[in-house]
Amino acid sequence: MPGHGEKTRLQQDFLAQLLCQPTVRQAATAAGISTATATKWLKDVAFCRAYEDAKRQALEGILQFLRNTMTGSIAVLHHIALNPASSDMARIAACRTLLEFAFKGIELSELTGRLIKLEEHLQLSKGA
Repeated sequence: MPGHGEKTRLQQDFLAQLLCQPTVRQAATAAGISTATATKWLKDVAFCRAYEDAKRQALEGILQFLRNTMTGSIAVLHHIALNPASSDMARIAACRTLLEFAFKGIELSELTGRLIKLEEHLQLSKGA
């Protein structure tokens, strides 16, 4: 079917534009489709599944980038916090930021551990 490949390419273009453009209308225009076609595709279960998958993949890429930059950012904050040449306000802000993230990390780790235990308990009670 000759038109099928074109539709798939247009849908892929539209998916990419949905991730980049602030509105559906702008994404449709950038992809070269009408707003009516965009609306129709957004009602299609398979297309919506592909869109959700594309959003998830984009978010995973962003999170990986943030993970990769975290150590450097912490090192900079640590340097500012301990550097006597830094202003008092800068040192205080750096210390506060480091402490806030440390406490959030500890809290998240503890909550994750509790969630894992609850899930294990739930699985055991289902098996009983």
